Amino acid sequence: MDSNDKHVEQFKSCHEGRVLTKLNRLRESKVLTDVTFKLEDGEVSAQKTILAGYSDYYEKMFTTGFKEGFNEEVEVKEIKTSILDTLFTFIYLQVIDISDKTVYQLYEASDYLQFDDVKGYCVSFFNKTLAIGNCVSYRSFAQRYQLLELINKCDKFIVDNLESVSKGLNFKELSIDEAEALITLKQKKDFCQDSILKAILSWIKHDVAQRHQFIKRLFQVIDVKKLSLALLKEVVENPEEWIQKTDFFIGVLNPEYITHIKTNQRVVSGEASKVTFEFMIVGGFEAKHNVHIYDVLEKHFRETKASFYERWGSISAKIKNCVYVAGGGGAGRGTNSVECLDLNHVNVCWNNLSSMVVDRWCASSAVLNGQIYVTGGWSGNELSSAEFYKPGLNTWTKIVPMKTTRYQHATVSYKGSLFVFGGCDGLHKLNSMESIQPSEGKWKLLKPMKQKRRGLCGVVYNGEIYAIGGEGLKSVERFNIQTKTWSIVSSLNYKRKGACACVVNKKIYVIGGSGDSESETTIEVYDGMINEWKIETNMDAARYLASVVTL
Repeated sequence: MDSNDKHVEQFKSCHEGRVLTKLNRLRESKVLTDVTFKLEDGEVSAQKTILAGYSDYYEKMFTTGFKEGFNEEVEVKEIKTSILDTLFTFIYLQVIDISDKTVYQLYEASDYLQFDDVKGYCVSFFNKTLAIGNCVSYRSFAQRYQLLELINKCDKFIVDNLESVSKGLNFKELSIDEAEALITLKQKKDFCQDSILKAILSWIKHDVAQRHQFIKRLFQVIDVKKLSLALLKEVVENPEEWIQKTDFFIGVLNPEYITHIKTNQRVVSGEASKVTFEFMIVGGFEAKHNVHIYDVLEKHFRETKASFYERWGSISAKIKNCVYVAGGGGAGRGTNSVECLDLNHVNVCWNNLSSMVVDRWCASSAVLNGQIYVTGGWSGNELSSAEFYKPGLNTWTKIVPMKTTRYQHATVSYKGSLFVFGGCDGLHKLNSMESIQPSEGKWKLLKPMKQKRRGLCGVVYNGEIYAIGGEGLKSVERFNIQTKTWSIVSSLNYKRKGACACVVNKKIYVIGGSGDSESETTIEVYDGMINEWKIETNMDAARYLASVVTL
């Protein structure tokens, strides 16, 4: 070939990958390395030229006279050996594995060492893995490094999922300023405030002792009129002790719930009627003439006009807008006196009505077809007789006697029938039950209760008959009218003999009685949705052998 030939061909090899891979293996084996980085938990070796070829930080270190650049060993603080080794491996191999456990440290080290590519990969990792469990910590990290796009994405995610996010430990451990900032963001976006209230409660409950001081500050964020009735009911009816004592609960939350409920209307037979939230307690052994009305929403008693006669061991019933009280009291025989109070004029005197045919103490009663039926009781001896009152005629009429003499028993009505159960026949406590349809005029025995109960009280609740307490008992059982079977439900907190009971606002309230030291002065409430009894409130006076009626 002529030596003057000017043909030139260039051939390109793709061996750089192999070269860097081999150099990385040599680095890991500390072969042909010229610098070693000393860290608190170990050391990492590398070639200066490779590091300087990738990183401006290392180029300056090794070429501009930094004293570290002339040393074979360089001390590094606040970076773990595994993290630095991962970053060096990335320089050589151009791949990096990022995980939940390493992303924070990789970003921090990359920011310090000016590994901008890795910082970008970390931000991509944050964006792709944003979730309920990490969004709060991601946001805090993004704020520290002013990652504005990530901050905005975290804010939107948290606002959209605040209720779930607030259950996590990361949210609960936020400072007051951080928690308030997130809650305020949510408040500005959403009409419904439920998730905001739940988030506040979650944050405060995590450390009530230390965070009690911030209650007013956080609750000011909430617009209570935008809270759902369901959440108001949950918080107000089953309040935790710490919130129940706050000004927000007493002055804002509870009144708002009461307003919600009391303006709520039910449609009954095509007509709107107000839901009932009160019951009236009449008499009792120590409060013979006293009459009080209790509001289950406001949890407040108010006294009304006292009865003419002593009313302990009496019965009470409500028909239309009048409360009727009969029997009770007396020197071991009872009385047959009857009086009524017009609820439109509760501060006007009770009115005397026609007396019952028989004196009765510790009888029981129920309203059926607009008439008051009174069964059994005591009048010098146990009674099996029964009679009913017609308000329009102001007359009492006897019906066929029960099969069993009873006093301190219970009577309820359901779908045209009276049901009488428990009590005492003078010698023995009873567990028997009998029923009658007055139009048929015949008592029928039904399946007995599981326990004998003297001094029990009874109600119809959710279509079933409840037998509550009795002498020495806090157990409760219910009768399924369809299957005619008894079953045990959750027990009272205290034994209760001679208590009285009613159903208000879809719950059973049991008032007073004797048995335990706390029985006479407490009211218990039962929620069938959770099968649980709770102490509702304390009363100023003992109530044993009182009567009660739902208003």
